[in-house]
Amino acid sequence: MLSRNVTVDFNLKGEAGSRIGAYFMFFNANIQGAALTFRSVMNHPAIRFLVLALFAAGMGTDWWNRRWAKKTEDGRNYYDNIMHPMKERNLVLIGPDQQNAVLVPLPFGFNVFYVMGVNTMAVIDKAKKPLDAAVDVAATLVNAFNPFGQSPSSLLGAAQLLSPTFLDPLVQAITNRNFMDRAITPERPKTAAPQAKAETYFAGMPQVYVDVANWLNEATGGNQVRSGWLDISPNMLQHWVRSVFGGAGAFYARAAELVHGKATGEEKEVRDIPFLRRFYYEPKDQELSRRFYENLNAAEVAHYEVLRSLQAGEGAKARALALEFRGERAMYGEAIAVERQIGERRKQARELKQSKRLTDDQKKAVIEKLDEQNRQAMMRFNLRFEQRASQ
Repeated sequence: MLSRNVTVDFNLKGEAGSRIGAYFMFFNANIQGAALTFRSVMNHPAIRFLVLALFAAGMGTDWWNRRWAKKTEDGRNYYDNIMHPMKERNLVLIGPDQQNAVLVPLPFGFNVFYVMGVNTMAVIDKAKKPLDAAVDVAATLVNAFNPFGQSPSSLLGAAQLLSPTFLDPLVQAITNRNFMDRAITPERPKTAAPQAKAETYFAGMPQVYVDVANWLNEATGGNQVRSGWLDISPNMLQHWVRSVFGGAGAFYARAAELVHGKATGEEKEVRDIPFLRRFYYEPKDQELSRRFYENLNAAEVAHYEVLRSLQAGEGAKARALALEFRGERAMYGEAIAVERQIGERRKQARELKQSKRLTDDQKKAVIEKLDEQNRQAMMRFNLRFEQRASQ
């Protein structure tokens, strides 16, 4: 009995426990984990000391990381570039290169106290607004003790929370939101130039998924602009592979991506290496690309909110929206232009891969140049957008 009380006892459940667990995976474990955390904090002085130590560690690591990390090319601190979900689940330490981070996984439940410390220091340093910090802490608290799993931050994410676990991959594909309630594939503006889904993906996508997605699209009658009957984004393809085959499948998929990358000469980073990626983080192109598409979508929303209010004859509402989101609206035209340029460069890179006039080394050099041009275009746009949106 003593050993069963140390951690989660899967034999302990209520009358409805088995039925609920059949629809929502780990429901019983999450309930017991939350109860065990609360009992430990309430009944054991040593655990209460640990809670204070985690809070202090959160403040201390946040203070140190922000001062040790260097700036990105667009003036952002590398530490502040790390997304909240990564800081929510791990103790983060910026490494010797002042850019990449070492991760120490935190236990669910007790991670809340560490996140409180991190956000307290972020507010003191004026790196985060008090309201944003409170929202992040609240989200961490709910995620840690919500028996249904990760809590959503949007209405689309709520559909995933309410659906049974076995339907999650389908709901995620329909809503384009992953388990962290982040976009799986880039959300392109409705007015953007036509582009097949196979050509729409975040930076840093392993080439094997890009090749397979393009092959499926072309084999079913599509091209770079027109969709075939089986047109899927490389990001969505990767998501399905990892969802359908679970944790073990994700491990083997990453191993296969690594082998494929080495065989084709594609450069791989630590985040692409199974197991090691769990303890090392590189806040590079993927975050840059996500920020770009999030800003792009914000500019489109601001533009169309005003336009549709005017079309509906709601002049006062349109003027209020135009004033509130004047920075985002001012970037709308540039957003569409930059997104179109990025699509054109990706199209050039794809055509170049099929060329027989250049050697593999020459192709690689030109494609790397195109990728760098896209990276610089995203960076410049993000910087201008965030400056205008904050005015």
